[in-house]
Amino acid sequence: MTGIKLLLARWAFSLLFAAVGVYMSRAARRVFLLQREWKEKGIVALGEIVGFESKSPTNEPARRKFFAPVVTFTAQNGDSIRFTSATSLRPNPYVVGQRVTVRYLSDDPDTADLESVTSSWWPFIALLVLILVAFTIAALPFLLGPPVPRS
Repeated sequence: MTGIKLLLARWAFSLLFAAVGVYMSRAARRVFLLQREWKEKGIVALGEIVGFESKSPTNEPARRKFFAPVVTFTAQNGDSIRFTSATSLRPNPYVVGQRVTVRYLSDDPDTADLESVTSSWWPFIALLVLILVAFTIAALPFLLGPPVPRS
């Protein structure tokens, strides 16, 4: 590879990972704002698990299933809301009839989820780690010296 092609390849490599880092930064901002909104404006209610929805991570029937609880609760306005949690677990820690804490946004009760899901900062933290990795990889061509041509 000639020197100019090698330089262009290094720049393309950096730009690709920098673009991924920027995309994940925007996603992290959305997650942060949503979590903050859940904490500031979220209404806590008591719900009941009425069933489970089985999910397969690969959509293959032979794989072991994950289970997402299906929950009903009564919103402040008196409406009965039914939702499937965004979190699927294996083994399933819940039982039908179990009472659980639910959090939802007052202007949109359909955004409801289990309190344990809405109070979790792990998605945001995971995105921060991935952003750090992406920007570090993007900076590698500038941090490392140019490759030595082979003889």
